[in-house]
Amino acid sequence: MEYRPLGRTGIEFRRLELGGVSMSSRGEPYEQAKRAVGRALEELGELERLLILSTKLGGWPDPCDPQNTDHLRHSVEESRGLLRRDTIDIFMIDEPDRPGQHDWWSDWDAFNGPVLAVLDEPKRDGAIRATG
Repeated sequence: MEYRPLGRTGIEFRRLELGGVSMSSRGEPYEQAKRAVGRALEELGELERLLILSTKLGGWPDPCDPQNTDHLRHSVEESRGLLRRDTIDIFMIDEPDRPGQHDWWSDWDAFNGPVLAVLDEPKRDGAIRATG
């Protein structure tokens, strides 16, 4: 199978995707996803070598103040804990260009805010491989 680069992250992947945005811890979509990942692991090998794991910032705590660095750090750590991973391949900012959805930026013209510094910390420490 052919590998492709993932943007400028330095991560290479096989082109096969499974999105989890509509899955919860119950119901048929979740069960289908579990079966798909289980089968991929049986067929293709170890989880760490097989899957690129990405998630997005902003779900925790609820509500999450996108200008509060403690809330942002909590969100990163909560996601890592829920995913049971020391390292997340890609940590994304949810809808960065949509004012009112999450107001990540203290300066909308320069797309600057505390979220950038908060995501740089775990990236420097190796807890996040890439951000987006």
